[in-house]
Amino acid sequence: PELEAALSLTASIAHHLAYGDYIVDVFAAGTNIYHFKSGRSLAQFDQILDILATIEPNHRSPISKLKETVVEEIASIGSAMLILLNWDKERKQLVKQLQSYGINLKIIFIKEKTDDIFEDIPKNAQIFTPEEIFSGNIRNI
Repeated sequence: PELEAALSLTASIAHHLAYGDYIVDVFAAGTNIYHFKSGRSLAQFDQILDILATIEPNHRSPISKLKETVVEEIASIGSAMLILLNWDKERKQLVKQLQSYGINLKIIFIKEKTDDIFEDIPKNAQIFTPEEIFSGNIRNI
């Protein structure tokens, strides 16, 4: 449910940005690392959905596969939104790296409230349960 909620939220955010005439870069880490650059075109939104549809659960840490050049590319965008399902050493390092570039960073966790991931997460992070995402009641992030 957490992965499905994360994919749903990502699709919703990409859809909103596409309608807002923004350029969107989507990086998705599953069993593979995916990167898609979308121009100011709703037709390309379908391609984002195609990428999201291929994401499968990965119980290893795909974050560690991100090469420094990918992190630098994310940082060059100026702002990033991370939608995370877990909080571990690799994800902490990614956040630290991105923050070192001075980018505007938004962090969202999709986890059950009973999960014990809340220790030392960034203060500005938001946490949503899969049920909150699926309900469609989240209007602002």
